[in-house]
Amino acid sequence: MSTIVKSSIYGTAVLFSLAIYLLFVRPINFADTIQQPFVVHIVIFVALLLFPLLIAWLFITRGKSAFFIAVPFYLIGLFFLYRGFYMENQFSILDYLFIEIQQMDRTTTPAKEAASFIGLESFFLYIIISEFGILLAYFLKRRKGKTSIC
Repeated sequence: MSTIVKSSIYGTAVLFSLAIYLLFVRPINFADTIQQPFVVHIVIFVALLLFPLLIAWLFITRGKSAFFIAVPFYLIGLFFLYRGFYMENQFSILDYLFIEIQQMDRTTTPAKEAASFIGLESFFLYIIISEFGILLAYFLKRRKGKTSIC
């Protein structure tokens, strides 16, 4: 591939990440729950930028088959990230862990005092699912001379 094609692929990945960040993450006001919302926005933007760049790199080095394997995992991870940021009043696995810790303390009512960790849990699910798709696509062996998918 020529340098112009590679640059356009990486540029498309960056623009895709920027569009997701501006449309879905930027409108969220983290100031109500987090003391340093600017740092949170930077961490989320880096995570949103990292995986499309890795998928673009896979497309350049491994071809279309690796791209078509990694993209569905990335989109599923984005769904979990969207769910975590925009769904409220849901319990997550981390919520249940901290409820058990608070019940051992016996000083507060756990169902009313527990803060929701659904955003944090969904962010970790986004990272794990996207990373799994990239690793699966990376270790995919190319079949030279075969056109069959199976």
